Amino acid sequence: SPSVKGRHEHVRLQPLRFQDKFFFWAGKLVHFGLTLGVPLYYHGLAGLVFFYLPTELVGGFFLASVFAVSHNSEVTAYNLPRDMDWAEMQIRTSCNWGPKSSMWLYMVGGLNFQIEHHLFPYVPRHNLHILREMIEPLCAKHGIPYKSTTMWEGTKDVLNHLAEVTTELLTEFPGL
Repeated sequence: SPSVKGRHEHVRLQPLRFQDKFFFWAGKLVHFGLTLGVPLYYHGLAGLVFFYLPTELVGGFFLASVFAVSHNSEVTAYNLPRDMDWAEMQIRTSCNWGPKSSMWLYMVGGLNFQIEHHLFPYVPRHNLHILREMIEPLCAKHGIPYKSTTMWEGTKDVLNHLAEVTTELLTEFPGL
Protein backbone atom coordinates (compact mmCIF):
# COMPACT_ATOMS: atom_id res chain seq x y z
CA SER A 1 0.00 0.00 0.00
CA PRO A 2 1.26 3.52 -0.76
CA SER A 3 2.60 5.52 2.14
CA VAL A 4 3.16 9.20 2.63
CA LYS A 5 6.86 9.89 2.71
CA GLY A 6 9.50 11.79 0.80
CA ARG A 7 9.11 15.45 -0.10
CA HIS A 8 6.43 17.86 -1.23
CA GLU A 9 8.09 20.95 -2.64
CA HIS A 10 10.42 22.10 0.17
CA VAL A 11 8.69 20.19 2.98
CA ARG A 12 10.14 16.84 4.05
CA LEU A 13 7.36 14.38 4.79
CA GLN A 14 7.76 11.95 7.67
CA PRO A 15 6.44 8.40 7.48
CA LEU A 16 3.24 7.89 9.45
CA ARG A 17 3.74 6.27 12.85
CA PHE A 18 1.40 3.61 14.22
CA GLN A 19 -0.34 6.12 16.49
CA ASP A 20 -0.84 8.49 13.52
CA LYS A 21 -2.56 5.73 11.55
CA PHE A 22 -4.55 4.62 14.60
CA PHE A 23 -5.93 8.10 15.33
CA PHE A 24 -6.61 8.70 11.64
CA TRP A 25 -8.74 5.54 11.31
CA ALA A 26 -10.31 5.94 14.77
CA GLY A 27 -11.30 9.48 13.82
CA LYS A 28 -12.89 8.21 10.60
CA LEU A 29 -14.81 5.58 12.55
CA VAL A 30 -16.09 8.14 15.08
CA HIS A 31 -16.95 10.63 12.33
CA PHE A 32 -18.95 8.20 10.21
CA GLY A 33 -20.45 6.59 13.30
CA LEU A 34 -21.82 9.96 14.37
CA THR A 35 -22.78 11.34 10.96
CA LEU A 36 -24.39 8.14 9.66
CA GLY A 37 -24.92 5.89 12.67
CA VAL A 38 -26.86 8.34 14.83
CA PRO A 39 -29.35 9.35 12.08
CA LEU A 40 -29.70 5.67 11.10
CA TYR A 41 -30.46 4.73 14.70
CA TYR A 42 -33.07 7.47 15.22
CA HIS A 43 -34.65 7.62 11.74
CA GLY A 44 -34.03 4.22 10.16
CA LEU A 45 -32.62 3.46 6.73
CA ALA A 46 -35.40 5.27 4.86
CA GLY A 47 -34.92 8.44 6.92
CA LEU A 48 -31.17 8.29 6.36
CA VAL A 49 -31.42 7.76 2.59
CA PHE A 50 -34.37 10.01 1.76
CA PHE A 51 -33.96 12.88 4.21
CA TYR A 52 -30.62 13.06 5.99
CA LEU A 53 -28.22 12.24 3.12
CA PRO A 54 -29.91 14.55 0.56
CA THR A 55 -29.76 17.49 2.97
CA GLU A 56 -26.09 16.76 3.68
CA LEU A 57 -25.33 16.55 -0.05
CA VAL A 58 -27.16 19.78 -0.87
CA GLY A 59 -25.55 21.59 2.07
CA GLY A 60 -22.12 20.28 1.10
CA PHE A 61 -22.58 21.37 -2.52
CA PHE A 62 -23.71 24.83 -1.39
CA LEU A 63 -20.72 25.23 0.93
CA ALA A 64 -18.31 23.99 -1.75
CA SER A 65 -19.78 26.53 -4.18
CA VAL A 66 -19.21 29.33 -1.66
CA PHE A 67 -15.57 28.29 -1.15
CA ALA A 68 -14.97 27.82 -4.88
CA VAL A 69 -16.11 31.34 -5.73
CA SER A 70 -14.07 32.76 -2.85
CA HIS A 71 -10.83 30.96 -3.71
CA ASN A 72 -10.82 29.36 -7.15
CA SER A 73 -11.94 32.00 -9.61
CA GLU A 74 -9.91 33.48 -12.43
CA VAL A 75 -9.09 36.55 -10.34
CA THR A 76 -7.49 34.79 -7.36
CA ALA A 77 -3.73 34.32 -7.38
CA TYR A 78 -1.81 31.05 -7.10
CA ASN A 79 1.84 30.12 -6.64
CA LEU A 80 2.79 33.31 -4.85
CA PRO A 81 6.32 33.90 -3.55
CA ARG A 82 6.93 32.20 -0.21
CA ASP A 83 8.29 35.37 1.35
CA MET A 84 5.17 37.44 0.58
CA ASP A 85 3.58 39.31 3.47
CA TRP A 86 0.86 37.20 5.14
CA ALA A 87 -1.89 39.84 4.84
CA GLU A 88 -1.12 40.52 1.18
CA MET A 89 -1.24 36.78 0.48
CA GLN A 90 -4.70 36.56 2.10
CA ILE A 91 -5.95 39.39 -0.11
CA ARG A 92 -4.44 38.03 -3.33
CA THR A 93 -5.73 34.48 -2.81
CA SER A 94 -9.31 35.47 -1.88
CA CYS A 95 -12.21 37.14 -3.62
CA ASN A 96 -15.29 38.84 -2.21
CA TRP A 97 -18.65 38.30 -3.84
CA GLY A 98 -22.06 39.82 -3.28
CA PRO A 99 -20.78 42.45 -0.82
CA LYS A 100 -23.90 44.60 -1.20
CA SER A 101 -26.36 41.73 -0.77
CA SER A 102 -28.04 41.35 2.61
CA MET A 103 -29.37 37.97 1.48
CA TRP A 104 -25.89 36.53 0.83
CA LEU A 105 -24.54 38.05 4.04
CA TYR A 106 -27.26 36.22 5.96
CA MET A 107 -27.10 32.96 3.93
CA VAL A 108 -23.34 32.44 4.27
CA GLY A 109 -22.64 34.16 7.57
CA GLY A 110 -20.30 36.76 6.10
CA LEU A 111 -18.19 34.37 4.03
CA ASN A 112 -18.99 36.51 0.99
CA PHE A 113 -16.56 39.02 2.58
CA GLN A 114 -13.80 36.46 2.19
CA ILE A 115 -10.90 38.93 2.17
CA GLU A 116 -12.01 40.56 5.42
CA HIS A 117 -12.86 37.16 6.90
CA HIS A 118 -9.32 35.91 6.23
CA LEU A 119 -7.71 39.01 7.67
CA PHE A 120 -9.99 39.30 10.70
CA PRO A 121 -11.73 35.93 11.30
CA TYR A 122 -13.28 36.90 14.64
CA VAL A 123 -15.01 40.08 13.51
CA PRO A 124 -18.81 39.60 13.52
CA ARG A 125 -20.32 39.35 10.06
CA HIS A 126 -22.40 42.50 10.44
CA ASN A 127 -19.15 44.50 10.77
CA LEU A 128 -17.26 43.04 7.80
CA HIS A 129 -18.58 45.73 5.43
CA ILE A 130 -16.95 48.36 7.68
CA LEU A 131 -13.60 46.62 7.29
CA ARG A 132 -14.15 46.46 3.52
CA GLU A 133 -14.49 50.24 3.42
CA MET A 134 -11.05 50.51 5.06
CA ILE A 135 -9.23 47.65 3.31
CA GLU A 136 -10.21 48.37 -0.29
CA PRO A 137 -8.67 51.89 -0.37
CA LEU A 138 -5.62 50.61 1.51
CA CYS A 139 -5.11 47.95 -1.17
CA ALA A 140 -5.42 50.59 -3.91
CA LYS A 141 -2.84 52.76 -2.11
CA HIS A 142 -0.32 49.88 -2.02
CA GLY A 143 -1.08 48.47 -5.49
CA ILE A 144 -2.63 45.24 -4.21
CA PRO A 145 -5.59 44.04 -6.30
CA TYR A 146 -8.81 43.93 -4.27
CA LYS A 147 -11.21 41.56 -5.99
CA SER A 148 -14.98 41.69 -5.65
CA THR A 149 -17.71 40.22 -7.85
CA THR A 150 -21.24 38.82 -7.74
CA MET A 151 -21.97 35.18 -6.88
CA TRP A 152 -23.14 34.56 -10.45
CA GLU A 153 -20.09 36.16 -12.09
CA GLY A 154 -17.86 34.36 -9.60
CA THR A 155 -19.49 31.04 -10.46
CA LYS A 156 -18.93 31.69 -14.19
CA ASP A 157 -15.28 32.54 -13.41
CA VAL A 158 -14.85 29.27 -11.50
CA LEU A 159 -16.39 27.23 -14.33
CA ASN A 160 -14.20 29.02 -16.91
CA HIS A 161 -11.14 28.40 -14.74
CA LEU A 162 -12.01 24.71 -14.41
CA ALA A 163 -12.44 24.48 -18.19
CA GLU A 164 -8.98 26.06 -18.71
CA VAL A 165 -7.34 23.71 -16.21
CA THR A 166 -9.05 20.72 -17.82
CA THR A 167 -7.89 21.80 -21.28
CA GLU A 168 -4.30 22.18 -20.01
CA LEU A 169 -4.45 18.76 -18.38
CA LEU A 170 -5.81 17.05 -21.50
CA THR A 171 -3.22 18.83 -23.66
CA GLU A 172 -0.39 17.67 -21.39
CA PHE A 173 -1.80 14.14 -20.90
CA PRO A 174 -3.74 13.33 -24.09
CA GLY A 175 -4.35 9.72 -23.05
CA LEU A 176 -6.71 10.66 -20.20
